[in-house]
Amino acid sequence: MNGPTIFDEIQAEAKRQGVSSAELARRAGLLPQSVSRMVRSGSATLGNVDALAGALGMKLALAPRSDLAQALLSGTLF
Repeated sequence: MNGPTIFDEIQAEAKRQGVSSAELARRAGLLPQSVSRMVRSGSATLGNVDALAGALGMKLALAPRSDLAQALLSGTLF
């Protein structure tokens, strides 16, 4: 199941808010080079992803992964 990455979601929200990559890094307390490396590699610590999300007023959340929940969310249960 390949779809948008967490970084795609964060970058889309930054763009929607008119926040540059450099400003996003500054708000998150990270170096711009570090953020660029995370995006390129698709890998980051949970803390860094949380910092990036928080810099945009977003939060990370875990949700159960189940066929029932997926069917309800997609509207295909009924």
